[in-house]
Amino acid sequence: MNTPESRPEDLSEKARISHTAMEILSVLHTGKTMDEIFDAIFDELKKIIPYDRIGLSLLEEGGKRIVEHKVKSDSKIQLTTGYSCQFDYTTLGEIFSQTGETKGKFCVTVGGKRRIIFDLPEYVNESGRVTPYNKQLMEEGIRSSLTIPLYIGGKPAAFLFFSSREPNVYTKDCLCGSYDLCMDLLDAIQPHLALAVDKGITISQLQETNRRLNELLAMKDDFLSIASHDLRSPLSTILGYSRLILTKTEVTEPQRKMVGAISNSAGHLLLLVEDMLALAKANAGAMELNLKNARMGDILGQSLTAMSFNAHNKNIEIVHDQAECPESLLDGSKMFQVFNNLLSNAIKFSPAGSVIKIKESINDGQYSFAVSDGGPGISEEDQKSLFQKFSQVGSDSGAKQMGSGLGLMICKMIVEKHGGQIRVESLPGKGSAFSFTVPLRANG
Repeated sequence: MNTPESRPEDLSEKARISHTAMEILSVLHTGKTMDEIFDAIFDELKKIIPYDRIGLSLLEEGGKRIVEHKVKSDSKIQLTTGYSCQFDYTTLGEIFSQTGETKGKFCVTVGGKRRIIFDLPEYVNESGRVTPYNKQLMEEGIRSSLTIPLYIGGKPAAFLFFSSREPNVYTKDCLCGSYDLCMDLLDAIQPHLALAVDKGITISQLQETNRRLNELLAMKDDFLSIASHDLRSPLSTILGYSRLILTKTEVTEPQRKMVGAISNSAGHLLLLVEDMLALAKANAGAMELNLKNARMGDILGQSLTAMSFNAHNKNIEIVHDQAECPESLLDGSKMFQVFNNLLSNAIKFSPAGSVIKIKESINDGQYSFAVSDGGPGISEEDQKSLFQKFSQVGSDSGAKQMGSGLGLMICKMIVEKHGGQIRVESLPGKGSAFSFTVPLRANG
């Protein structure tokens, strides 16, 4: 004869609840976010514990406020996600303040584990505590509830609520043989639920931090873009008029030196502004190429003209080995920026009176450019970070102070955007040679 424990229906119910427990534990340890985890858990729990409404509430402000984080119901609800109230407005503190099991006419509390309210309106009337929280629950038609506290680091952190519009749902009379199994299941998964909440809170905090960081980065990029645009016009004017004075006006030698200094400084600032603007666009994912037919040699010639003042002031000779360049689809303004940065660096780090060599060539549909200087050279270790953001290497502190550390990184971005590659060859004390290749693409 079968005992109550061995009846087939009891064994089947136990197996069903055990299977649900395994599904819940699997969700807890594989879910990505708290919302994903508790969406799945709510559905699984429905299989073994009846509810018309289920919710997860978090304790915030050091345990002073309870906030509805997630709620699911089969009908319209009053206490929606985001609802909050002072924790002491509720009677939930009883779960923490009691030890063992405390029974009342309409409520039973097991300290640290659960509170069951058999009939909410009767419980409220008996206790005389009509709070904003339970008042709205009653307006939803809630009659009975099962509350599970969740702890993080030994401190109360959240509550899982099961609610029904029928009285006495969470009792042995209603759940019958499933009651003890269900309560044992809740006791078993309680610490795992708490871990899921802890994980979810951490993820939410990281997401909020990332969101705020992205906002700040966007603000920074907007500022750089606006500042760069506003600075380019006056700098171009200063640069244009100062060079006009140097080439078209009779001035004394002291005046020439002063105007030359103005021209060099304006040119240097304009390069920095161009670098900042390019960086802002790259960070915003907005660095697009405006491709038009152009010749690399023509663009390089414009850059050499722009850099000639800087070279002249240091008595640097530029030797140019030219090549016949066919037209190709290029972003002329961006390639002009590449040439300017590479030539500016060569002039900046070369000693006065030295020679800079430039070589162009066309091979197998590739345009190649190289600029060699007589500067201090770059160690093999420093070369590893040379094309990174804000990277400034070498021992010439004066020259480094004149740069932003962005130029070479931006050169790399532009060259690679054109489908090319950029590289450096250098030895300490032997100078440096920067070169790049880009494919020549015909229109159409």
